[in-house]
Amino acid sequence: MVFKKYGEIRKYIDENKNYKLDFISQLIYEIIFVFGILFVLSSTGNLTSISAIYVMVWYIIDSALVEMVYSLEFEIRSNGIINLISSRTDILFIYFKRSIVWILKALAVYVFCLIFFVNKIEILNISFLNAMMFLIVSFAFMYIIYYSFLGLTLIFERVSTFTNFFTTVLLVLGFKLPLIKKLFNLLIGQSINYTPVIIEFIVLSILSIYIINIAKKRISTRGF
Repeated sequence: MVFKKYGEIRKYIDENKNYKLDFISQLIYEIIFVFGILFVLSSTGNLTSISAIYVMVWYIIDSALVEMVYSLEFEIRSNGIINLISSRTDILFIYFKRSIVWILKALAVYVFCLIFFVNKIEILNISFLNAMMFLIVSFAFMYIIYYSFLGLTLIFERVSTFTNFFTTVLLVLGFKLPLIKKLFNLLIGQSINYTPVIIEFIVLSILSIYIINIAKKRISTRGF
């Protein structure tokens, strides 16, 4: 009864009731994976509040992207995509609602794993305002990437391997990317030039819109 007003949460719970073994196995895998990353950071003396936030944001992005791509690929294979396209609700909004569920699940897994390392985190001085600004900007960029990959999935139908590759590169090399460096400068309170950030945001947004428009044309001209 609690979940009647939250269709996607109820749908997610109902689906996993039917596939308990698969859900539990996937959940255990994710816990081991996240725990392993935090353990490596802790054992090498690199587990700080900054690195913990980075892993959290990365894991949420990874979970949302991977879950969305696998979900959409399944809809395409099973022809369920026809029902999504013909429904009164735009497919972009449908997958926005689903992303909230996946983000909440990823956050719950991450917090569960982080509990075991609370006493080992090196706390750095981060203001609440800087942390909120960092999270807002990070999630804005996340949804640009999210909808870009949604469009790519509709266009190419099979992009799960590329998605896993992309998120892995983002984990390993993310700190070296100029945009992410700027975001973390924002997090720790260093002054940054907002102009390049705004330009990159606009460019990525235009690219995402372009990909989505191609995907919509593919749907209207070829169908599934």
